[in-house]
Amino acid sequence: AFLCHTSLSTFKRRFAKIYGTSPNKWFLEKRMQKAAQLLKQGDYKVSEVYYEIGYENLSSFIQSFKQVYGVTPKQYQLAN
Repeated sequence: AFLCHTSLSTFKRRFAKIYGTSPNKWFLEKRMQKAAQLLKQGDYKVSEVYYEIGYENLSSFIQSFKQVYGVTPKQYQLAN
């Protein structure tokens, strides 16, 4: 919002109009897409992926991943 020279509420409203979602949800989806990509490659363990995408807590990462994909990261990795 600061970089766009708008208030936070105006920024969120404009962002939602353009992207169809809130900035927080958009950012979460992008992080989880990156996590899913790393898990598909098979080079990373779940315990490495969460740190790679910027989570400090494995439990929080698992919860967020499950919120977006409906399965745990390990289940996702095994299915792909």
